[in-house]
Amino acid sequence: MFATSHNSYLLIAICANVSAAVQILAASIVRRLMLRQETIATSKTRPRNMAALYSEDSSDWMAMPRWVDFLIRVGFTWPDDVNRQRRIALISMPCDSEAAGLVALGAHTRDLCRPAANDVDGHYAALIRYARQYLARCATCTSRCNPAEVRCGFAAEATGRLMTIRAEHKRGYMVSDITKSGDLEVVFHTGKNGDVKIPLTPQNATDYYVVGEPPPVFSHAQDGLQGGGYAEIVEQAQIFSDNLRKSFSGTCLAGRASGLAAARAAYASIRFACNSGDYRLLDLLTVQDWTGHNRVSRMTYFNTRTGKFDRSTSPPGLVIADGDAPFMSVLGRQEFSRSDVIGVYHRLIDRERLEELGAKLLGLGQWYEPDLQMNEQFADVPKGVSIAFLKKRMS
Repeated sequence: MFATSHNSYLLIAICANVSAAVQILAASIVRRLMLRQETIATSKTRPRNMAALYSEDSSDWMAMPRWVDFLIRVGFTWPDDVNRQRRIALISMPCDSEAAGLVALGAHTRDLCRPAANDVDGHYAALIRYARQYLARCATCTSRCNPAEVRCGFAAEATGRLMTIRAEHKRGYMVSDITKSGDLEVVFHTGKNGDVKIPLTPQNATDYYVVGEPPPVFSHAQDGLQGGGYAEIVEQAQIFSDNLRKSFSGTCLAGRASGLAAARAAYASIRFACNSGDYRLLDLLTVQDWTGHNRVSRMTYFNTRTGKFDRSTSPPGLVIADGDAPFMSVLGRQEFSRSDVIGVYHRLIDRERLEELGAKLLGLGQWYEPDLQMNEQFADVPKGVSIAFLKKRMS
């Protein structure tokens, strides 16, 4: 039913009938084979003036493995036309890996190349939605914040707290009221000094942002990201420089079921060496509050254990799910019903979970069909990797 370069169902069936011990041994061998490349240096010193190099778990620098390059390319070349049919992809890896993070890196680099991929244009409307949510629901809600349990229709709590990028009022504001007088106005309550009425317009909206979330834009380039690493890892990337100082919420990483700490540790183990410097995958993804190296965030994070986003946001255009459970969770949530989804799982999960995943794929066949265009585009699947592409049927 699904056109793949390697048959996903055959892989699932084989894996489900092999003992766990044999699976672990086989996966260890496959991982070593996948990573075996000509080592560029026998020390930790990185050669200069070469294409981006790769290291895993503090190993010596090596040429970019083919499977790493392939996964980054899947994210980088993923279509971004919002008017097309929804797409779903499922990538099967032979063992647990940081594959989802590599796909996310590719998608993040793609977004850096798109001039419209930023939160600035929609920031004014987002602040108004946030203030309305806080005043209408969250300010008077008596339940511990759990939107899924309360069924309020919101993805995350609105606390009413805002900050400014300006030097004054660094302690922030509380939304006090919204009045309608031509343009919408937000009344900020500073607490100690009473209310300060500040007309909120599209022109000044970027001076304010929600506490705990990234500012939409920074005035100075030195406060933004360094584009050199992305351009060297994905050589065909043409970075739009303004995006390096602008946040973006249109791409989402749905984290591992094992939790945030496990995801961070896994992504921190992957490093890239470029002429412009050395970079950890953890830092390159720019998830909010993962590191203190930058404040620009261009990747929304969805915690599948808690069911919460790291920011108040509109539904993302693309979600990368790290694991079979996050993939199943994302497909079942209303917030992601219009989002493209790329799921990544490994074939060492237990038989019951493999069967659940297979049943889910079969069920999708009622509404989705094989995406022949994407299958042709990614026909050069590396050994050990399997991928299936689906697109929603035309109604």
